[in-house]
Amino acid sequence: MTPTPPGNAQRATPRANAAAPWSAELAGIIEWIGKAIGVALPAAGEFLIELRYSSAAGGTLQLEEGGGSPLYSLLELPATSGWQTHAAVVDLSAAPGVITPALAFAPASAGPVTVNWVRITDLSTAMQLTATGGPVLGSTWTLDAAGLDTSALAALFWFGDVPFPSGLSLAVLGGEGCFSYTSANLATLLAPASGGVSSYGLLVPASANLTGFELSVQASAGSSSVPMGFVTSNGLLGRVGL
Repeated sequence: MTPTPPGNAQRATPRANAAAPWSAELAGIIEWIGKAIGVALPAAGEFLIELRYSSAAGGTLQLEEGGGSPLYSLLELPATSGWQTHAAVVDLSAAPGVITPALAFAPASAGPVTVNWVRITDLSTAMQLTATGGPVLGSTWTLDAAGLDTSALAALFWFGDVPFPSGLSLAVLGGEGCFSYTSANLATLLAPASGGVSSYGLLVPASANLTGFELSVQASAGSSSVPMGFVTSNGLLGRVGL
């Protein structure tokens, strides 16, 4: 996902619901030489690459094959004042066979990047929440949920003022592989779904007092794939701008 400008930002929190995501711990500074993520991926379709990082100047990481070649994608990471989560969709459909990805520090990077963890999710098995830009005063913030069960007639959009960036597991409720990324204390809104997709337009009041307010949001929809009866999406964090 490409970040929007700082005054009107939205970013993804880790990960969409998936039965078997790939993940790895990568504590430490990413060096010039590629650091293996430690997974083998079938090179087919799109994958969601998520990482938690810190970088005072911002930086660029290369997602590449272990050993340095070929290069699959560049991950542009904004500067942070602490730990932050970044997400990007990478198309690996053109890669040959099974790949074993690694992260490397790009030569043109502005500064060093410290990575805490990396997660990779196959989007063909996940429910995804995306947004058009970020929330702006006096406008409608459009949220799109995809990857729902085709039998789902509606989706719930959960809004809160406290994000859970690393996610709270819902396994204890029978939702193995599902996580909560928002406190959901502000609103729960229902939108119709058809063909595995659903959209909701959140009207942002034209009140200057809301400038800079951060709003966490997540979607869920009914599914028979888990015992609790519904699956959850990734989360988004939007910061209200002008």
